[in-house]
Amino acid sequence: MTIPKLSPTHTKAKIVRFCPPALSSSLEDEQQQIVPVECTDALFVVQCSPDLVTEGFREQDETDGSDLCPYMIVETHEEGDFTLAQNVKLNEWYAAGTVIGTIDDGDDDGDDDNNGEWLWQAYSYQETDDDQPRALNLPPHIATGKIGTN
Repeated sequence: MTIPKLSPTHTKAKIVRFCPPALSSSLEDEQQQIVPVECTDALFVVQCSPDLVTEGFREQDETDGSDLCPYMIVETHEEGDFTLAQNVKLNEWYAAGTVIGTIDDGDDDGDDDNNGEWLWQAYSYQETDDDQPRALNLPPHIATGKIGTN
């Protein structure tokens, strides 16, 4: 799993927030955490470099015209156990394509590496003005880190 390239011109991004709480706690404890993920689970929020161009335009600040560093929320379209690479840190810039972890689907079908490619979807994301990060509507298995057996 890699930092996704979100447009042809996009070069780097920094992870500002992990959506599964277990990933954030594993960073604090410096312990590797395995988190079960399902298709369309939100994994992280990235702040993109200003070279991210979408829909034929580059976002600019309305007051001074400077380029913005937009936020995107990234969800996986893979299923399995997500393990974050040990060297990945929050709020550090990584080049698009940098390996940040793996999603192991448990099958021995030879798709373990897949050259770092994975299926994902990203959406525009806006942080709130207060100091608290915006609450995410997470499915129970991501919020708790456990897949239910109901």
